[in-house]
Formats: sequence, structure tokens, C-alpha cells
Amino acid sequence: MKYRGFYLFPALSLIGLGIGIIIGYQISGLIIGFGIGFLLSIARNQRTSDFHDSSMKSPRINADQLLLIILAFYIIISGVAIIWVPRIQWPEISAGFLILAGIWIVVHAYYRS
Repeated sequence: MKYRGFYLFPALSLIGLGIGIIIGYQISGLIIGFGIGFLLSIARNQRTSDFHDSSMKSPRINADQLLLIILAFYIIISGVAIIWVPRIQWPEISAGFLILAGIWIVVHAYYRS
């Protein structure tokens, strides 16, 4: 089946939600499962695309995949931070991430063309 990696995303989101319900943090569990599923889907797609290309000796990550990996880690960290970081610091953390993401997109756009 060609799209098996796609099923990691909803499966891990549901597993995260289930674990979140058990420990009492439903939204955090869902967000963490969402991020892990997203990350593993990217890894699965990377592995299968490199498998078919015999000219590549080691798997390489391009800029688009790197941005998706950073986004997946941000989703996971935000799920954990909902539990551990005080709500007062959330606007600064979110603003910092958005600034870094915007800078990355601008740099990526200019170096690509």
C-alpha cells in the first residue's frame, strides 16, 4: 500500500488523546500525539523516497522537509509546554516561534530562487 505513512498521523493522534484522557490532559495528549504522528509520517516518507533512489548513499533532508520537522517538534513542545509552562509566558514563546518561522521562510525563498 502506497500511503501507509499517512495512517501514522491519525493513529498517533488518537493514541495521544487516549493517553491524555488517562492522565487528565486531553488537549496536551492530543497535541503531542499529533506532533509525533506528523514527525513519524515525515520520517516514513523520507525513508521510502530514499529507498527508491539508489544513487543516494545517505538520506538527505531538503529545506522543505526541515521546515516540516521543525514544525513537528514545535507541535510536540507546545503540547508539553501546556502542562509545564505558565500561561503568562505563552505569548512570548509563540511570538518567538512565529518570528523564527517567518525569517526561515524569507531566507528559504531568497536562496531557492
